[in-house]
Amino acid sequence: MIRKLMAATALVSALMVTSASAETVTMWVRSGIGDSFKEVVKAYNAKGGDTVEMTEVP
Repeated sequence: MIRKLMAATALVSALMVTSASAETVTMWVRSGIGDSFKEVVKAYNAKGGDTVEMTEVP
């Protein structure tokens, strides 16, 4: 009984992990670092698919 329960738990856990996917990644950067990160984010987002959302923090 315990083996079946553990096997079912492992199966559900595996299915949950494989179904996870990122659509938007949030990246926090320090303010005043220049436009270098902004250009990287813009170039990455231009490729399509997953996107990066950059937030500047003081």
